[in-house]
Amino acid sequence: MSVFDDLWNDEQLTGKQVIEKLWSMQAGKNVYFALTTEDKHEPDKYPVNDFFSWRGSYCEPSIWSEGDTVYPCSYLIKKLEEFFNSVQTGWKGGEFAMDEDCRLWCDPEGYAMQRGVKAVIEDECAIYIVVGQFEF
Repeated sequence: MSVFDDLWNDEQLTGKQVIEKLWSMQAGKNVYFALTTEDKHEPDKYPVNDFFSWRGSYCEPSIWSEGDTVYPCSYLIKKLEEFFNSVQTGWKGGEFAMDEDCRLWCDPEGYAMQRGVKAVIEDECAIYIVVGQFEF
């Protein structure tokens, strides 16, 4: 049985909810995305390290993995708090304030695949931001 087996819910988390969950976890553990497929619930490791305006709606935040930089939980919290106090440029221009009360998306920059945060979990090795499919 995997730690991921009981995580599939229908609610997308907000940035604020993600930060609150991270505060309750071990500060030194690295944070990765856990991507899922229809037929299995096994994590693929991608570090959480990129922050930008989501292409689906520029006023909403998105996070993703760009490169190999891995952040421990305490540093990721700091980066997320900075991100939610920032103004980002939309994909086609314009400035948009990032709001921690918005749903948090998990698509690569320039994409709107409608993937968002389903859960934040911790196991003995790492912390995972679990990605799911959501309607916009």
